[in-house]
Amino acid sequence: MRTGIHVGVDVLVKRLPPERQKVVILFGLMCGVLFTAVIGTMGATFVYGLMGTDQTTPDLEWPSWIVYLCIPLGSYLMGFRFLQVAVHFWRTGQVQHHDAGHAEGLDERKIERGTPV
Repeated sequence: MRTGIHVGVDVLVKRLPPERQKVVILFGLMCGVLFTAVIGTMGATFVYGLMGTDQTTPDLEWPSWIVYLCIPLGSYLMGFRFLQVAVHFWRTGQVQHHDAGHAEGLDERKIERGTPV
């Protein structure tokens, strides 16, 4: 989600008329919200069940529920990100994309001329 390269079928979506593209994209984002909410809730239920046991991890010797807490936390955070992207798309009509080749703070004009930054 962070980079805007989530699972999608762009070829089919881009062939649709613009008004239908918006509906399909929002539907896909809402499906992502629903999916991550379900996984997060199932993970939270699992973690809650582990909290009542004395089970520990073999290597760290931490309570297992601490290690498994990444499932609901990660899922809920990803669901929140889906909501952020959906709201941004609803307001602007553009899906956010991240350029992996862009480095914040570098002046591209100086790099093109060969001068050190």
